[in-house]
Amino acid sequence: MQSFIKTLILLPALCGFAALPVCAQSADPRTADRQPSGVEDNTQSLIRTFAERYGVEPELPLAIVSALGANSKLAEGRLGPMGINPSYARLLKMNPGDLRNAKKSPEAGCFLLKKLVERGKRKGKIKNPAALFDEEIKFVLLDYARGPLEFDKPDGASEQFVREVMQARDKLKQERPQPGGEGGSADIHKKFGDSAASASNSDSERERRVNAMLPGGTARAGWDDGAGLKPQSGDMGSLAPAGNGGSPLFEAMRSYPPLIGTGMLVPVDDKVLAGKVASKSVNKYNDLIRKYAGSNKLDQRLVKSLIAEESVFDSSAVSPAGAIGLMQLKPATARDMAKRVGIKNFKTAQLKDPEMNIRLGTEYLVWLFEMANRKLGSSGEPAQQPQWVVERVLASYNAGPSVMGNSRPAYGVREYVSIILGLRASHYIEI
Repeated sequence: MQSFIKTLILLPALCGFAALPVCAQSADPRTADRQPSGVEDNTQSLIRTFAERYGVEPELPLAIVSALGANSKLAEGRLGPMGINPSYARLLKMNPGDLRNAKKSPEAGCFLLKKLVERGKRKGKIKNPAALFDEEIKFVLLDYARGPLEFDKPDGASEQFVREVMQARDKLKQERPQPGGEGGSADIHKKFGDSAASASNSDSERERRVNAMLPGGTARAGWDDGAGLKPQSGDMGSLAPAGNGGSPLFEAMRSYPPLIGTGMLVPVDDKVLAGKVASKSVNKYNDLIRKYAGSNKLDQRLVKSLIAEESVFDSSAVSPAGAIGLMQLKPATARDMAKRVGIKNFKTAQLKDPEMNIRLGTEYLVWLFEMANRKLGSSGEPAQQPQWVVERVLASYNAGPSVMGNSRPAYGVREYVSIILGLRASHYIEI
């Protein structure tokens, strides 16, 4: 009994917990852009406020509340709307009554999730706390469900908790309003269903094929599986075309969507890729792309693919969100980039000038890669970054810098990233 009491006393230090900060601020209603099913307006607003404060993906605590509301059995023995395990009360230095409180539970839950992420980092289960993968989130949720006295012990109820929370999280992400380009792509993205789920190869074979072809990933020089899937040298491991279809990477993606890259990408029909380069101006701006991509150490194929997706090479394109020109820049972003490169007296009308637009657009890409270096722990020149970093940068270009740390943003954002990387890896892009 004495050793048990001693363990309880030492648990906060052993797990790296400190007291929950005292925060009396009310939630900002502007952060409650929609109400997830099963989550009250006030609870949602509080969760979003504290998730931002503690650096937690808001869909995670919202998913916990939603899952608990949908299945009362999951909530048995747990405290408050965040379903906190009572054994965490001592670690959080709060009494069970506080954890039941509708106003205090959201902050306690978000703070607890932050601390469990930090624990995962110390144990080597999490590589980058700012950019969690699904398996890392499951590790955190298991600890959240089990409590500190049951760390690392198998538990069927906790595993069910994780499954249902992850399902609720995926649903929330799919329901999230889809943004338009850097401020909105000029042509509206259409969703294409998973219409080609081939079962010709085993799961392990599909995984091997996809991993072997990932740009900037695990592509091996000279590798060939006998089906024309042969990596060629070039910026970030661009791929040789496979027959008359799209890129081999996207053929593999269509055959087994769950094993696509880091989980960001989704299947894209080859007709979509072809439509992006149907313009007569498809090669009109190659010299400008080479000039500014080269001076900024960017992958030229990536820049051209982004232009294809954003504006279909229409220099006068204007999106409903007000983004302008080839790289669909919003005026405010363009002004910031103009200052960054020393352009004086910049006018919004200049965004329809191809050279100005590409110059500022590539500068914005560089700025996002620099942000990735700071927030994600990546390093090196943009053209040498691994694929998962490129995916985050493209997602941020589309939906804003706030999604940089999100490994699985809204479907529309993931489709946007997939189209650009699909174009870059295909024979459609010539530069």
